[in-house]
Amino acid sequence: MANKPNFLFIITDQHKADHLGCYGNPIVRTPNIDSLSQSGMTFDRFYAASPICMPNRATLMTGRMPSNTGVRFNGVPLSTEHVTFVELLRAAGYRTGLVGKCHLQPMMDIPLSDPYFWTDSPTETPLSPDHIIAQRNSLDGPEYDQERAGVWAANPEHEPITPYYGFDHLRLANFHADLVHGHYRRWLDEKHPDPDTIRGPENALKDHSYSVKKGWRTQMPEELYPTTYVAEETISFLNDYAEDSSAEPFFLQCSFPDPHAPLTPPGRYWDLYDPEEVELPESFDHVDAQEPSFIHRIRESHGQPKKVPAPITPDEKEAREMIALTYGSVTMIDDAIGRILKALDDLSLSENTVVIFTADHGDMGGEHGLFGKFGVHYEAVLRVPFIWNDPEQASEGRTDMLGGTIDIGSSILARAGVANTYGVQGVDIVSHARTDTSPERTGIISEEDQVSEQVNGMGAQRIWTYIHENWRLSMWIGDDTGHLFDREIDPEETNNLWYDPACATKKSELMELLLRERMRIDDTLPLTTRFA
Repeated sequence: MANKPNFLFIITDQHKADHLGCYGNPIVRTPNIDSLSQSGMTFDRFYAASPICMPNRATLMTGRMPSNTGVRFNGVPLSTEHVTFVELLRAAGYRTGLVGKCHLQPMMDIPLSDPYFWTDSPTETPLSPDHIIAQRNSLDGPEYDQERAGVWAANPEHEPITPYYGFDHLRLANFHADLVHGHYRRWLDEKHPDPDTIRGPENALKDHSYSVKKGWRTQMPEELYPTTYVAEETISFLNDYAEDSSAEPFFLQCSFPDPHAPLTPPGRYWDLYDPEEVELPESFDHVDAQEPSFIHRIRESHGQPKKVPAPITPDEKEAREMIALTYGSVTMIDDAIGRILKALDDLSLSENTVVIFTADHGDMGGEHGLFGKFGVHYEAVLRVPFIWNDPEQASEGRTDMLGGTIDIGSSILARAGVANTYGVQGVDIVSHARTDTSPERTGIISEEDQVSEQVNGMGAQRIWTYIHENWRLSMWIGDDTGHLFDREIDPEETNNLWYDPACATKKSELMELLLRERMRIDDTLPLTTRFA
């Protein structure tokens, strides 16, 4: 085990790739993440398997597409029947831990048996009055309630059963903004006599200069905010590890709930960036004359959320505020990462620890006038940062190798020298990038499924996106209009070529490649239990 590397895997939530200095942003200050990029390998074309939290996090853990894990939209837990790469590391002798947001199980208190999850589906077939569906549900038991807010609130002694998808050490900080629950809430209770008086919109500090609706100026001080908790618990894990004479290596996932909306950067981070000085995306005012009907309906309704954080269409003032507040959250995370990296150095762990940075998906961040993610597949929500910093391979530079979340587990296992499982669809993208060899695939696919209630009752969505070379093709179920962009000449995605006669052949070629890639990644499990 002495030659096995440690892994510190850092992941943020709903973090647009270009909201980092090392990805070209001239305003947001992220010196610590930038330092990982400067001394590591940075992927410029890295994509989520789904731009939605739970589906993509399940893909991260399994190396399998959402259509194969069954986690097709938020609210569906990852079945424990799936083998995760963390389980494989644990079986190989790794000490495993997770600090922060997990979201492999639902955080809300709506059971899967609730019709919320499957009414207003894209089929016109009448549903049974007894709510009978085509497959019996085996994911609605108490073993899949480990992350629900209500379970934590009802039982002060609640602890998830471990190993939890392979993690032995758990310090959960689930949900968003200053309303995070789990182990974090217990820590907060110890730090403050009455936390419910300093968090949530009802306790927000008044700031009449801001009009932002998806955020508030929290009363919570920086030292009590979830980002601080995640950093402290990560450092605590590292300290405990350094004090142990055991030679076993560690895999630690450090998962920040921010910068996901609602936007509540605390203290100095609230006004660290002046909204009037941030830049709006070049495409902010762009509206596609022939855009998919779902995106058109968002604009018609002004995208204002009713129950859930579906995309919104703010005016220029609010858009600048949201970007500025997002930057504040990102810089707070970067400061926290700086403390973690210093702890690695101080504990003499840096020389044998691979540090990885990514996000679970992006955010429109004002592109095309939109903020949020549901139901839209622009590059802003699909593309995520991915930095691989290996002390044995210093300053590897940048790569345009096409990869994605589906490849992360396979890359970690390969670096650890641990065998992977049959049925995994991801590849060791790091080794491919180093040797400039192409994986056996034609492109990257991103999937999205949403039931109607998760997009403000605007109708169930199913979207497939295919990224091949410089092209992106996206299709919405039941819609004749899709997306076709040549990003080499149109990086802002403002010229939709879907109906361009000159691109009809290219569109057909990409559709065929998409179908062939879908066939390639179709599930090869289960295996037969006996031979005929």
